[in-house]
Amino acid sequence: MIFENEGKQLTIFDIVSKKDFCIEDILNKITTKDTSVVHFYFTPDDKNFDCQSTTFKGSETLFIRTKGKIEFPREFKHPLTLQA
Repeated sequence: MIFENEGKQLTIFDIVSKKDFCIEDILNKITTKDTSVVHFYFTPDDKNFDCQSTTFKGSETLFIRTKGKIEFPREFKHPLTLQA
């Protein structure tokens, strides 16, 4: 997990795991009593996690080559650590 905790803001850049995990369990371990805002630099996979999203407007481009039909959500952010 790559994150930064500064004052009231927690920034999570990426979480890498071979196993499924619950975002709320992770947040309970890394937030402090002063944390009031959490920013994800990726779109969390946890379908049970309720969060507010805003559109990120960056200059990077995501290219995907597939052999099938894959549909991504309308708003999707790949992790900062996957960008070249």
